This record gives sequence, structure tokens and C-alpha cells, in this order.
Amino acid sequence: MEEPPQQFSEFLRILVVDHETTIHNAIVEMSIGLNYAVTTCSMASFALTLLREAKSCFDVILIEEQMSDMDSYDFLKEITQQINIPAIMMGVDGSESTMMKAIANGACEYWIKPLNEDQINNMWQHVTRKVVNENEHDQILETLESNHNYQPPKKKNRLSWSQELNQEFLRAVNQFGLDNATPKKVLEVMNVPGLTKESVASHLEKKLKKKKKTMETLTRNLT
Repeated sequence: MEEPPQQFSEFLRILVVDHETTIHNAIVEMSIGLNYAVTTCSMASFALTLLREAKSCFDVILIEEQMSDMDSYDFLKEITQQINIPAIMMGVDGSESTMMKAIANGACEYWIKPLNEDQINNMWQHVTRKVVNENEHDQILETLESNHNYQPPKKKNRLSWSQELNQEFLRAVNQFGLDNATPKKVLEVMNVPGLTKESVASHLEKKLKKKKKTMETLTRNLT
């Protein structure tokens, strides 16, 4: 597990907004020993009021995709654009369209429930990205791409990515997050006979470019 920098070593303040008590308990349990201060909330409207009154009390927010009292994407846009706090959306829909919709509306990532310990362990990285540069999305994305340590294949990839294969790819990527996934990791998780590292690298590069284009569109809309 990668260790957080010194400025985040004391504690990370997390707000979890989800109507499921089991999700609250699981995140709190996984945060034990990580110096994370976890606040849980079941109502989005209450969470929004809390954030408006004390936004400096939280470093990152985990929100569910299906909220009971308001539209989750309206909530997401409010906290990322107006309150300016990193947010991660959680849900059970692992489709590419849902993941990209969450990112387009301001989410750092889209995580499939139930969450795993690696995701909780590395949550501080989203806060460091915000601290490094809150507005220069292009610079952040270029840095993330360079960390993948691979060169896309020069030859055109002829593999046909069926809907089923793409679903397996997205499930694998969501285990690490789009920002942290590498071709080797994704290939090992997918474990599909005949699938090569080069094919996964090419497909991953397309997803990164699509995310970058989405962020560019979002940035233009905000200026």
C-alpha cells in the first residue's frame, strides 16, 4: 500500500452519504487503523446542508448513485462545482455509460459496491490531486497517464471488444480505479484466454482519452 504524504498522515476526514447502514459500517470498519475520521449520513439533503455550513470539515465525499431524497447527479455537481470537495460516486451499475456520466458530472471516480480495502486505503490520493492543482485538469491527467508506464501499440488493435468483454474490462478497472489501473493489473484480473497486454493497453488508453475529453468539456462549461 502506498503511504500518504506527511500532510495527510494525521487523518483524512470522509463524509459518506448512503441510505444503506451496511455500507456505512463497512467503510468505518475498513477505515480503522488508517487515521480516517468517517462521518456517515443517510439523507442527501442533510449532507448538503452540513457541507454548506462546514465544508472545511471534510476532505473527500463518498456518495451513492441512487439517492432517496434528491437527484444524485445534481448533488454531485453542487458539491464539486460550488463547494469544491473531491467526490467519489458509489453504485451497483458497472456500465461504461454510468461511470462516464459520474465523471462528467464531477466525480473523481465511480466505484462499484461493495467497496474494497485498497480503494479506502488510497482515497487520500484524490485529496493530494486537489491540493496539487485544483483547476488544471489537463496537467493532472497527463501526469496520471505517464504513471501507467506503457507505450500503446503502434499497430491497430484488431480485437473486437464485445459488450461482454467490455463489461469484464470495466469490472477489472473499477477494482483499481481508472486513474490507477495498469494493463498488467487489468489483464490479470480479467483472466480472459487470448487477451493480450497490448490489447488491454490500447483499450485503457481509449478510456483515458475519453475521460480527458470529458474533463475538457466540463472545464469549458465552467469557464
